Amino acid sequence: MLGPQNINMLALREHALAKLATHVPFWLSSVQLPRQYSLQPDILCGHQSNMLLEVELYQHNGKVKVDLSKPSGKQAALRAIQDDRYIILRGAADTGSIEEVKDNKHTIALLSRTSGKFEASLPVYIPAFKLKNKDIQCFLDWEKQAEHKAPNDLACIVCYHLWRDAKDEWEWEYDKGLWKEETGEKELVEAFGGDLIICAGWLAQRLPNLKGKRDVFVVNY
Repeated sequence: MLGPQNINMLALREHALAKLATHVPFWLSSVQLPRQYSLQPDILCGHQSNMLLEVELYQHNGKVKVDLSKPSGKQAALRAIQDDRYIILRGAADTGSIEEVKDNKHTIALLSRTSGKFEASLPVYIPAFKLKNKDIQCFLDWEKQAEHKAPNDLACIVCYHLWRDAKDEWEWEYDKGLWKEETGEKELVEAFGGDLIICAGWLAQRLPNLKGKRDVFVVNY
């Protein structure tokens, strides 16, 4: 999220700007308007904007392979986020160091297709014991954010970078109320180590939880 006033979106935000660390398994990033600068994949990531970014994209109704270096691939991913509230990019997480996460090449390529300008917050470390039994929470201004329903008009996204071990199984939940008030009914999403979960920032959700003991990285956009 941008600034401490929005850090209470999730339970992890209690320490979002205070706890920084390395060698832990998942990160969160969120992006919200207004922004100070536009993310440029070839500048911020040190990559050429035409490099291939092929990745398997998982959504509610199945999977598809997309190339996020191409407009068609970016558009497909953005539409999936708006339609299904989330996507999972298989093996696209950055977990090598806390500094890498905010410059994730897949996220930046995706955001370059939107109509807004985005900025990243500091990455945050969340230890494993803080992931257990967390309540579902959402941004205070979620209703305003949810008004942005066009694929290229995202107001905020949240990104979870899951520890890069394909044997690690993660679970993540969100409330089925979606654009309406919370219902208390939850949708369970499964992912694996190395995956990158990207979801709409307004979505009522909880922190990913590992079937085991892993810590977490969090970074806000």
